[in-house]
Amino acid sequence: MINFLDMGKPERPENFLFKGATGVKKLNLILAIVMLLSLLLATAVSAEELQEPVGGCPDSFELMMMHDHDGDEHMHHHVGNDKDQNGDGWLCMKHVGKDGKNHVHTDNNVPLG
Repeated sequence: MINFLDMGKPERPENFLFKGATGVKKLNLILAIVMLLSLLLATAVSAEELQEPVGGCPDSFELMMMHDHDGDEHMHHHVGNDKDQNGDGWLCMKHVGKDGKNHVHTDNNVPLG
């Protein structure tokens, strides 16, 4: 006959994620998981916001994503219009000069074909 009173307290199965972790370790693990999920979500959202270019570039120019140059400490000089006039988030850029430190910018307004 089984005496249920002598069996003691049932053991709780350990969670594989927190096995042997103290309170601080659990908190750090939870924070790391939350940060990772936030990063993945932010990456997915920013990828959705990226538009396809509505136009192409003139010959010898390359298409590049628009970014803000204000406050940047770069060692090159921007020439031309570096404003995204068609609002698609893309510009055309070309390195010029002997050392390539000058960049000529123009909006990507060549019809795609």
